[in-house]
Amino acid sequence: MKKRMLLNILATYFLLTACSGDEEGPIEENNTQEDGSKEENQISDWEEQIKQIASSDKSETEKHDEVMLKLVKNFEPKDEDIEDFEKYLISEFQNGNYLSDITNHEYMLTNLFKAGVVEKYYDDSGQYPLDSFAFDFVQNTKYTYRGVDAVDSESVKNNEEQMKKALEEIQ
Repeated sequence: MKKRMLLNILATYFLLTACSGDEEGPIEENNTQEDGSKEENQISDWEEQIKQIASSDKSETEKHDEVMLKLVKNFEPKDEDIEDFEKYLISEFQNGNYLSDITNHEYMLTNLFKAGVVEKYYDDSGQYPLDSFAFDFVQNTKYTYRGVDAVDSESVKNNEEQMKKALEEIQ
């Protein structure tokens, strides 16, 4: 009886030890530079990742998904990132550039990334016009890049009208 109890205690001990042991998971890189800033690494990191995704053999849909579901989702923007991205998106739209070269993977994926970050940042909080603008920017970029819509399609034109209205509210 004592042996059986001792075996049960030992078995329980080993089970608990095995389950709660110090597992070695993936080691997280410390992106902090010598001066203590993590910012530059994050910026160059997303830019570098977009270049890699753009040059891959994946389809436009797979590239889009990788940018939106991985990069945008995991990016932690600073206020200055949001401000820079907003200015960039508005400028590209107003200058008529944002859909001018839908076969340029790096350019289109960069646009998707920046618009996705801005849209995620506002995320319908208070119905900001920039959220609406970024949402339509993403939609037009996504569907033209993936070949679902033509640049001059009705849905693209409708979204552009909504984008213009959002810009009027901003200014």
